[in-house]
Amino acid sequence: MTTYFAYGSNMLTARVTRRTPSAVPVGRARLEGFQLCFHKRGMDGSGKCSIAPAADRQACVWGVLFEIPRNEHALLDLAESLGAGYIRKSVVVQRAGSTLPAWTYQAQAGFIDGDLSPFDWYHALVLAGAVEHGLPPGYVEQIEMIASVVDPSPGRTEQMKALLSAPAG
Repeated sequence: MTTYFAYGSNMLTARVTRRTPSAVPVGRARLEGFQLCFHKRGMDGSGKCSIAPAADRQACVWGVLFEIPRNEHALLDLAESLGAGYIRKSVVVQRAGSTLPAWTYQAQAGFIDGDLSPFDWYHALVLAGAVEHGLPPGYVEQIEMIASVVDPSPGRTEQMKALLSAPAG
């Protein structure tokens, strides 16, 4: 098992376990010195989450740690477009006063566009994962304030919103 730090839509247990069925949430954590951005260009043209170094050294990204077996990494890599949008990144996160090694995904430079907005359903998935795992209220409010746009594909919207009512795990 390896420790994966999810900070975007994969914070929602129902989403990550559809991608990696054996994933087990182990608690919330924070990545210090980074900020959450919705500037990664997704295959659908909308903004997806990434992390970026923050000028403010007090900044942090909250997320959820999942234990994922190595034999399921390829499943998550495929879902996250590893090498065609995201790279894997080793990080050190803080959890309950301890420092832990983990891995996560970060947008590749060629896929970053600061003018993007997330689709409403994607924004809802990120927010639902943050609430599910009890991230700090102020951080959840920051996510709530991110402007989103309506997805022009109603079918994709309905499919993704179904995850919001799916049982965790």
